[in-house]
Amino acid sequence: MFGRLTVTVLAATANALFSPPTQHVLAPHHEPPEDESRYEIVTHPAFSGYRLRVTKPKLCDPTVKQYSGYLDISEHRHLFFWFFEARESPEDAPLMMWLNGGPGCSSTTGLLFELGPCSIAGEGNSTNFNPYSWNTIANMIFLDEPIGTGYSYSSDASKVDTLSDLAVDVGELGRALWPEHREPHIQEEPGDRACPTFASVPDYMCGSAPYPPFPPDGPECRSLKRETPICAALIQSCYRFTSRVTCNPATLYCWQRVYGPMAATGLNPYDLRIPCDPDSDLCYPEIEWIQTWMNDPANKKALGSILWPRPSDAQQCCTIAGVSRSWHAAISLCWEHRWSMQLHRIERWMSQLEHKFHADFELAPSQRWKTSETGKIGGEVRSAGGLGAGNVTFVQIYDGGHMAPHDQPEVALDMIERWIKNIPFVS
Repeated sequence: MFGRLTVTVLAATANALFSPPTQHVLAPHHEPPEDESRYEIVTHPAFSGYRLRVTKPKLCDPTVKQYSGYLDISEHRHLFFWFFEARESPEDAPLMMWLNGGPGCSSTTGLLFELGPCSIAGEGNSTNFNPYSWNTIANMIFLDEPIGTGYSYSSDASKVDTLSDLAVDVGELGRALWPEHREPHIQEEPGDRACPTFASVPDYMCGSAPYPPFPPDGPECRSLKRETPICAALIQSCYRFTSRVTCNPATLYCWQRVYGPMAATGLNPYDLRIPCDPDSDLCYPEIEWIQTWMNDPANKKALGSILWPRPSDAQQCCTIAGVSRSWHAAISLCWEHRWSMQLHRIERWMSQLEHKFHADFELAPSQRWKTSETGKIGGEVRSAGGLGAGNVTFVQIYDGGHMAPHDQPEVALDMIERWIKNIPFVS
């Protein structure tokens, strides 16, 4: 039904950034049995434990073929998906999966706000055609995961406690839809514990950020430099002796003492250039518009949904956006202006990865690349291994926050097209 799987993309959109999160738990949905007459039921004898409940909506971009509905991975666990065929040569285009991060953020965020076939508009009452959608070049599937996220649900007391549980559910989807792919590609990996990223916060917030919010010798920076080592020690204790006794205090302390000063500035944590919208929990009013649109009864019926999407109470986590083109290639995407995923720290992380191209990557220069469409300078790239887009590649997108496909749609599409088609970033 969905073609061959050659590319998988996972991307992160964090939950409410500055409220101490609930630890490791997603509340399950409990719903009465739904009317199945509106679905096409798809089963396969090789996967007797699974079934697809499919509808064929004509929303968002009616010019392409669409499927949506549920993969029932067990009697009580149900994952919602929405598939769009590629606008260009869908029979030859790769299949790309988009998962928003968190974990616990609905992938309709990426679909309707960043890179999907349409963009939310009119305070949630309409959508606009997106000419820079990634389904221009790839068949796209957007998945709500884990259960309890967006339209995905459990019909009993099932819940997702850890990332291991989440991985099992998503793995079941892959095995059911693409049985020839027995192992996962390299993916983005959101962490389910407090992240060891706080140590770089003082340097970034007090000088190295493109728009540092605090003066280097100000009281905020003095406090950050004092509190960050304590935070780092608590995180190491969490990693060495993993339990709620060690990890919960680390999370709460670091959120309040290290992330707290940033929250007080009112700046958008996803884009330091702009203030956070006071009427939105995630700083962008469009996020609330998405909930309005997805909660419209006509849209829900067309999509085969039985639920309304809601903000998750999942834990905030540390994520790196990673895309795998093949078994031996990995790319890391970076945004200039997101403070909680600083580009310098991510580049250092890339430099510490162990692989056969490590020495070449360390020597690779950072070069600017231009988009194919207009010749716009999109950002900088470091690459090593092989021809084309490289086997290990670090991409920095200029003038983009965490929602880079929203901020720089032409650049983001050019980047992913080069990666998928193995086109050199710099000729």
